[in-house]
Amino acid sequence: MESLIESFSLEDLELFKEYLDCHTGHVINIPTDVLKVTEGEAEIEILDDWMIDLVSEAEAINKDTEHRFLAIPMVETKFILDLMVDFTNEIVRNDKLEDKLRYTLNTSNPIKNFRDALRDFQRELDQWYTYEDGKTKEYVIQWLEEHDIELE
Repeated sequence: MESLIESFSLEDLELFKEYLDCHTGHVINIPTDVLKVTEGEAEIEILDDWMIDLVSEAEAINKDTEHRFLAIPMVETKFILDLMVDFTNEIVRNDKLEDKLRYTLNTSNPIKNFRDALRDFQRELDQWYTYEDGKTKEYVIQWLEEHDIELE
């Protein structure tokens, strides 16, 4: 579960893609360059030695017709923004911080600015991480249920 939560929370899918192996429950991380090689978009020579070992896994994922491997999506930005609004409304009891957080939500980079604003308020920052982790776990469980995958 912890690996899945981390995978859903990734903010940049340019470097790699992650998959859930529904048979083993493991999260598999495949670098984008490896995917390009297995999809015929690049030559194997571009890969570092450690990446070559991942080619067979990437090929298995590409050829998967039994839905063994599920691409793990990134949590949608709207979900995170909604969490920030809910956290501000439900958890924050410091008027100064509450005003600051509401302001950050209307900036051009609200996610970064929200987290930056919390850095000066350690107790609330800790509360934010706990809140975010809990809500992301609920999101992951819902995703698993939508794919008929049961947690053990």
